[in-house]
Amino acid sequence: MARLQILELPEGVDDARAPFVLVVDQCENRWVSRPGDGDALASELWQQAAQRLGARGAVVTPETVEIPANEVPVGPDGYPVRLRVEADLDGFREQVAEAREEAQRKLSDSETLGHELLQRAENAEGRSRAMEVQRNRANRRAEIAEAAAANAKELMGRRTRTLRERAERAERSERDLLTHIEESRSRDVERMDQVTDALGLDRLRDWDEIVRALRVYRGASELYAETRTVKGGE
Repeated sequence: MARLQILELPEGVDDARAPFVLVVDQCENRWVSRPGDGDALASELWQQAAQRLGARGAVVTPETVEIPANEVPVGPDGYPVRLRVEADLDGFREQVAEAREEAQRKLSDSETLGHELLQRAENAEGRSRAMEVQRNRANRRAEIAEAAAANAKELMGRRTRTLRERAERAERSERDLLTHIEESRSRDVERMDQVTDALGLDRLRDWDEIVRALRVYRGASELYAETRTVKGGE
C-alpha cells in the first residue's frame, strides 16, 4: 500500500517556512512515471498535488523509502509506542499563589502609580489654568499700562504744545513791549529834542538848565492858572 511521507529540506534565507518534498513510496506501477514513458500524466498529477500542498515537488516510487525523521517507534505488539508525559506539580500551587500575589501587588502598584500620575496631571492642569489666568491678568495690565502710557504721551504732547504756544505768545508780547518801549523812548527823545530846540539848549550838555527852565515854566503856568481863576471869580 502506498505511503505518503514528507521530506524536509534545508531552509533558505528567503524561506518563510521549511521547504519539503512529498515522497510517495510503495506505489503501484501505474501511478509511477519513469523516464522514457510516453505518458507523463501520472507525474504531472503528482507534481500538481505537491504544488497545491506547498511542496517543492513529489517523488513517486514503487520502492520503500525510509526517512529517519518520520520513523515511529513500534512496541512488541506491533503498534506505535505512545509516550505519556506526566507533569511535576510539586510546589505548583505555591508558585501559582506567589505569581498571583505578585501580579496583584504589581496591579496595586500600577493603580497607585496611575492615581499618582492622574493626580499629577490634575495638578499640572490646575497650575496650567492658574498660569493662564495670571498670563491673562498680566496681558490686561500690560494693555492698561500701554493705554495709560499712550494717554500720558498724548497729554504731555498737548501740554508741550500749550507751553510752546504760551512761550510764543510771551515772546511776541515781549517783542511788542520792547517795540512799544523803543517807540515811546523815541517819541520822548523826539519831544525832548523839540523842547531843547525851543529853549535853545543842548539836552546832553545843558541838562540842569533845561530842568530849571522847565521848573520856571511850571511855576509860570501855575501862576497863570491862579490868575485866571481869580479874574473869573470877580
